[in-house]
Amino acid sequence: MRHTQRPARRVDARLSGHVGAALPLRARRVAAALVLAVCSAGALLPGASEAAIGPGRPCDLYARGGTPCVAAYSTTRAMYASYVGPLYRVKRASDGAIANIGVVGSGYVDAAAQDRFCAATTCVITGLFDQTRDHNDLTIEGPGGNGDRDAGVAAGALPVIVAGHEAYGLDFAGGMGYRDNHTKGLAIAAQPESIYMVTSGTHFNSQCCFDFGNVETNGRDTGNGHMDALYFGSMCWFEWPICYGSGPWVQADMENGLFFSDTGGSKNRRDTGNPNPFVTAMLKNNGTDTFAIKDGNAQHGRLTTDWWGPLPRSRFDPNPPSFRIPSPGKPSETAIINPRLSGYRPMRKEGAIVLGTGGDNSNAGVGSFFEGAITSGYATRATDASVQADIVAAGYSAAPSTPASERPVIRFVPAAGKRDGSDSSSFARPGVR
Repeated sequence: MRHTQRPARRVDARLSGHVGAALPLRARRVAAALVLAVCSAGALLPGASEAAIGPGRPCDLYARGGTPCVAAYSTTRAMYASYVGPLYRVKRASDGAIANIGVVGSGYVDAAAQDRFCAATTCVITGLFDQTRDHNDLTIEGPGGNGDRDAGVAAGALPVIVAGHEAYGLDFAGGMGYRDNHTKGLAIAAQPESIYMVTSGTHFNSQCCFDFGNVETNGRDTGNGHMDALYFGSMCWFEWPICYGSGPWVQADMENGLFFSDTGGSKNRRDTGNPNPFVTAMLKNNGTDTFAIKDGNAQHGRLTTDWWGPLPRSRFDPNPPSFRIPSPGKPSETAIINPRLSGYRPMRKEGAIVLGTGGDNSNAGVGSFFEGAITSGYATRATDASVQADIVAAGYSAAPSTPASERPVIRFVPAAGKRDGSDSSSFARPGVR
C-alpha cells in the first residue's frame, strides 16, 4: 500500500524482555507463577452469540469447522496437534551456518536448540515454514513497488512464555518482512478466506504497514481489492468519519485503504484500540459482499466483533464525497481524502502471502508476530470462538528477565556433516508433513 507518510507514533512500552539483541532464552529462569493480563477486549456485539466447537490447535479447529488452513505459521508452537516439523529457520552471524528450529514432544518450540545454535553470536530468522500440506513457506521479502529488499527479524529479540514453555516471537522493527509470491490453495479473486494472528498492543506505529495476509503476486500496487490482509497499528487512513481512540486497531488492508467499515472510517465508537500485551486479530472476507473484523485479549476472554457488514462501497456510494486538501508539509501538493471506494465488491485477490509489510512492500510498519493462519473459506463464529479459546489456553505471557551476570555461559559445538540450505534464496524443506 502506498500513502502519504504521517509522523510516526511509536509506543515505548514494550513486553518485558523485548530487546533488540539475540540473547539466550534458556538462560532465563521462569517464575513459579506467571502473571497473566486479565483485561478482556470486551463482549461480542448483540446477536453475535458463539458456541465453541471443541478442543484442538487452531488449524485443527478451522478444519473441523469446514475452513481448512492453507497457510499457518508460528515461532512458538505447532498449529496442528499432530505437527512435528520445523517452525522456522535461523542463520548465524558468526559463520553463516543455518539451523531449522522445530518442536519438542508437546508441540511447542524447541527454544533451547536456538539458544545453543546462536550462543555467543546473533541469529536472523530467514524464513518461516508453513505447517499446512500446501508448503507456502515464507522467506525474506525482496524489493517491491514501495520498498527495497527487506531484512530478516533478529531471532532472539522477543522472548516470551507460551504454555509454560520458553519461546521467541518475531519483533519487526521496520524494513523487515517475509513473503511468498507463488502459493498453493490461497483465495483468488472473489473466493472467501479467513485470517488471524496473535500480535502485541504494546509494539506498533502509525506507518505503513504491519500486515499479514493475501497480497499481490508481483510486489506492486495493482489496484483496489487486490489485497485482503490483517493490519495492526495506529494509522488512521480515512480522515472521515473518524478513528475513535488512539489505537492500535485491527483493520482490513484491501489496498489503497485501511478499513474499519464499508466506508473506511470507524462506525464503532467502542473500537478505540487494543493495547493488551497479546492481541488476537481476525479478518474474514467472503469476497463478494461481506467482511468482518474481530479482536480480543489473547490472554483472557472472548472476541469482540468490531465490524460485520458490507465490503467497501461501490462507486454508487462514496459516502462522503472525496475531496482534496494540502498534503502535510507540502502545501504545493494535494492529497485525496476518502477516495471513491470502487473495486472492492467483488474482491480481486491475487494469492501471494506477506508478513510484516504492505502488498507493495511498504515496510515502515513495526509490530510483533507469534502465530497466524490463513484459511480457505469464511469461518463460522463458533470456529472463531474456538480458536480464541485455544489461544487463551496457550497462556502467552512475557518472559521474565535475568541479569546478564546470572546467565550461564553456553558454548556451541558445531555438528558434523553437510549443512542443508542457506538462506531465503535456498529454503529447502525437510521431508515432513
